[in-house]
Amino acid sequence: MRLGIAIGVLLLCCTTFGLGQEADIAKREAQIVHLRAAYLSVAFDYSRRSDSLARCFQDSLLALLQNPASQRYAFPLLREKVGIQLSEDRLLRVVSFNYRLGGSNHETVAFAQYAFEDGIQILPLLDDSDDLEGGFTDSGYGKIYQFTTDSSRYYLLLGGGTHGAGHHHKIIRLFCHTEAGLAEVAKAFGKDRYLAVEAPRATDIALTFDPETRQIVQPVFRFDPDQGFFFPTDEIRIWHWTGAGFQTE
Repeated sequence: MRLGIAIGVLLLCCTTFGLGQEADIAKREAQIVHLRAAYLSVAFDYSRRSDSLARCFQDSLLALLQNPASQRYAFPLLREKVGIQLSEDRLLRVVSFNYRLGGSNHETVAFAQYAFEDGIQILPLLDDSDDLEGGFTDSGYGKIYQFTTDSSRYYLLLGGGTHGAGHHHKIIRLFCHTEAGLAEVAKAFGKDRYLAVEAPRATDIALTFDPETRQIVQPVFRFDPDQGFFFPTDEIRIWHWTGAGFQTE
């Protein structure tokens, strides 16, 4: 009888502790949403205040994501303001948001929160050099595909963004589970670590992944230097899964 009472008290304490953690995370989430709104209200000013609010929002968000209890939290308020995607096994969460809304050149950043044996890992998905070198990792991610092989567990991210000038892009990236956490596959697409397609903003980019066949269909666009635009062609490329990455014919 005493043992049953003791177990009941222990369960009650654990439940209360869990509810307390969730309440604390919900309070911090509301503060972060408020910071996001404050930043957006002055985003076009390009002032010290807007820069300060942008940094404060990102720092507060990352601090919360580093809390192990946040990995189980749904973020009902925040997901209405930024992009949040969750993998099928619920171990990987990707959060994407715009820094500024001025013009058509959207400055998008994203972070991955990954739960593994050693705790919580926060992985920036934006390469600092991309703004200078014309890369495509300044993207938001709208889909996570997950599949497993005999050697590892893989996560394929599909996203997109725009650099302005009448174009937009889509991107596919491949990550895998390692002993050290989540890592991007260095040569996932031939010699490249990501696959990107750029096209006019009025044209849909039908870049797709089939999780059953593990094939990627890539539409091919050609750049016309005289007009300064990419134009669609009838050509497509099929990328086949090799066991550790993708190869095209």
